[in-house]
Amino acid sequence: MEQVIKLVKTYRVSAGLAERLRLAEEIFRLIEPDLRFFVFSAIQPPAAQDVLQEVLKSITTSLKKFEGDTDKEFWAWCYRIARNRLNDHFRKKASDRLQPMPQDELWQLVEASAQASLVLQVQIDRRPCFSNLQGKCRFADLSRAEQDHCRGMSEQVIEACAEAS
Repeated sequence: MEQVIKLVKTYRVSAGLAERLRLAEEIFRLIEPDLRFFVFSAIQPPAAQDVLQEVLKSITTSLKKFEGDTDKEFWAWCYRIARNRLNDHFRKKASDRLQPMPQDELWQLVEASAQASLVLQVQIDRRPCFSNLQGKCRFADLSRAEQDHCRGMSEQVIEACAEAS
């Protein structure tokens, strides 16, 4: 029988607070490195430390309730608690991300994005071929060959490029 399960069984039957504290410290000294690796491999370090503390706290509060008899059962129980605390963390993180944004702020972002997109598209699509457009500032004014060349570009971009050339 493994050392951890011996300590857990002794913890369950011990009556004295001092004895239980000593046993709990020994148990955590043995299980903390493996649980740390498990938690830190799932999330980034700043949040992982908090989640690890929650895992250890959950194990502490329910250690007296553990009813398994083998080391394998104890580790499965510990990892199940760790998975549950990780899931709690992910749920909380997801709900934080889904906070509604005020409608006027959302519209400001949409308008700013549209303006930035148009400016960027004009800069990207400005090609030397527009230098021979000679004052043709509308898509309809372009020849069929010029329209084919510009296929896929918006009329606004073509007109802006033609004006810039």
